[in-house]
Amino acid sequence: MNNIRSSFTYLEKDFFGNHRIFFENSGGSLRLEEVCKTSNEIHKIPDCPRRSHDASKFIGEIIDKGKEDIKNFFNFKNGTILTHLTASSLMFEIMQKIASTAEGKNIVTTPIEHPAAFDACKLASKKYNLTLRVSKANKKTGGVDTESLYEKVDENTSIVSIIAASNITGAKNDIINIVKKIREINPEVYIVVDAVQAAAHSLIDVEAWDVDVVCIAPYKMFGNRGVAFAFVSERLIEIPHNRLLDSENDNWELGSPVPAHYAEFSEIVKYICLIGSNFIESNKKRDLIEEGMKRIHSHEQAMLSIFIKGTKNVEGLKSIKNLKLHFAEENQENHELILPISFTNIDTIKAMEMYKDNNIIVFNREYDSYYSHRILNALDLNSIIRVSPLHCHNINEIEGFLQVTKKIAQT
Repeated sequence: MNNIRSSFTYLEKDFFGNHRIFFENSGGSLRLEEVCKTSNEIHKIPDCPRRSHDASKFIGEIIDKGKEDIKNFFNFKNGTILTHLTASSLMFEIMQKIASTAEGKNIVTTPIEHPAAFDACKLASKKYNLTLRVSKANKKTGGVDTESLYEKVDENTSIVSIIAASNITGAKNDIINIVKKIREINPEVYIVVDAVQAAAHSLIDVEAWDVDVVCIAPYKMFGNRGVAFAFVSERLIEIPHNRLLDSENDNWELGSPVPAHYAEFSEIVKYICLIGSNFIESNKKRDLIEEGMKRIHSHEQAMLSIFIKGTKNVEGLKSIKNLKLHFAEENQENHELILPISFTNIDTIKAMEMYKDNNIIVFNREYDSYYSHRILNALDLNSIIRVSPLHCHNINEIEGFLQVTKKIAQT
């Protein structure tokens, strides 16, 4: 834990040197020191890749290594990687491309999707005269009502869009089994997965998931803002898309790649592999990624239990009077390290300010926010405070948070 904690920037103090507990990793996210250092160094290099001189060859190797690391992280053999400034822009672009080509009469999605995915489905359905079908939410778990989802899918469904883990409720969706059932109904449907929230907490496995698109944003998984990556399946590679017309049909790159973006992702993968190497010996990077993410996930599940149950020093969330813990206890292992809470004695805006006054950074999701209202409405909630730690946080920070939470609940 000492090595892990020292790997992150601004973990114990903010940019201004103020001590704090940063439990807002579903909005911003803690960064790795090596990502920041590597980014700075590679951004300094003015050379263009794919030239014959040494500096050019060097950054070309960085890009190639980054692409290989991305491929290992997603775990795919056939397909390609798309890049964009944000995962939201990737989602809108991909959804439009599929909808313009795929046969069918409807698009199916869920009410707990991030607005980027949900609105991309909505806009694509309007543009290409497709019916948008929205399943129900499971108000008990904060996830998808799977039976409702399956009822919406039929032989005329073009696209199913489903989130891997909600960045508001923390609920995980069982992608493997959900996809299996969807493909029994319609084997040809295109399945798009938003894994932005899930990527920092659980293993992504495109081969096992059997999906067509998976989007991630490295800034949510210890990296920097400014780039997003998406896996696109082999059967989607050659659908009509923007490209330089003299290039190959399967080319999705426009303009020169940013070498630093690939170097940054390689540092993220290196960090995950380093965790994995403490538990297994392997010369295969994917093995180390799998072990590293397994350890991150299991550690975070232990942290989740401590938040809920408390320690010998402090009560857990389920025992604090005037506090409501949503979804997390119900979901057990099907829940990422996100804790949606609310108070019966104080509104969430005031509670968030009280956390801030006690040097704890959390965030409230309110009904009047366009990022939140559809999801909250589907779950019969008006507002929640979202507590979103990472695996690098320790028991002292959890206990500190719980002590302040009890104090707020007694206000």
